[in-house]
Amino acid sequence: MKKSIVLAVLCCFLSTGVFAQSAPNMHIFLEGKSIQAEEGAHPIVKDDRICLPLRYIAESLGYTVDWNAEKRVVTVKDGEKTLAMTIGKKAYVAGKENKKMDVAPFIEGDRTYLPMRFVGEALGKEVKWDSKHRIAQFGTLPHVKAEKGEKISVSDGYKFVIPKALEDTFVCKNTTTGILLFDKKNYEAEGDYDGFIGNFVLTEAVDTETVSYILGEIDGKYLVFYTVGDVNYNHEDVELTRSYKDATEKVVEVLKTVEVEK
Repeated sequence: MKKSIVLAVLCCFLSTGVFAQSAPNMHIFLEGKSIQAEEGAHPIVKDDRICLPLRYIAESLGYTVDWNAEKRVVTVKDGEKTLAMTIGKKAYVAGKENKKMDVAPFIEGDRTYLPMRFVGEALGKEVKWDSKHRIAQFGTLPHVKAEKGEKISVSDGYKFVIPKALEDTFVCKNTTTGILLFDKKNYEAEGDYDGFIGNFVLTEAVDTETVSYILGEIDGKYLVFYTVGDVNYNHEDVELTRSYKDATEKVVEVLKTVEVEK
C-alpha cells in the first residue's frame, strides 16, 4: 500500500481521555521487526486502550514530524504529501483537502498519541495482539520465494535459503538450540563464533532489548531471529570489519525467505 494512503489515514484513529499510565513490558513489531521507542515515547494506557505516540510510528515509516507549539499543530510529511492536525480538534488537513475525524488527537507528555488497535488499520496491515506476552504485531516481514538452485536450510518447523547473491556473505551453523548465522569472511578467517550475526529461536515470549524479528509461529511458539544489534565491530583487518557491517545490513534478505510449516 502506498505511503500516501497510510499518511492520509494515520491520524483518523486518535483518542481522547482523562487518565494515562505507562504500558510496561510491551513489545512492538512493525512488518516483523522490533521497534525501539526513544526515551519518553513509550506506549501508554488511556481509557483502557493502549496508545502509541504518533512520531514513534510515523518516523518508523520514514516520515518526518513537525510541531508548531504556538498553533498546537502536528504536521506529518512524506515527501511532498503532508497531513496536519490540531490538538483537541477533529478537523484536519490532508494535502489541500479539509477533512474531519470522529475524535480529536490528544497530547500526553508533549507527544501526540493514537490507540494501538487502530494502528493496523492506519497502516493497512493485520494486527495481532498477544495479551499474555504483551506482543503487538503490525503486518509481517515481506516474503521472498527461493529461486531455483538455491540451497534450502531446514530446521524443526521452518526453512530458509541464503540467496545466491549472498552466498559469499553468510554461512549458517546448526546447533542444539537453533540455527546460527555468521558473516562468512569473518567466520572462515577467525573460526569459532567470530562473525556471529544472529540466531533463530523458538520461544513463547520475546526479548526486544536488541533488534529482533518475528518470522512466524510454530506449535504455539514464536519463531524469532535475534540479531547482535548495534554492535560496534572493529577488527584490525579493515576488510573483515567492512564485511561484518555489510552482513548485518543484509541479513533481513535471508529472513525474508523463511517459510514456516502450516
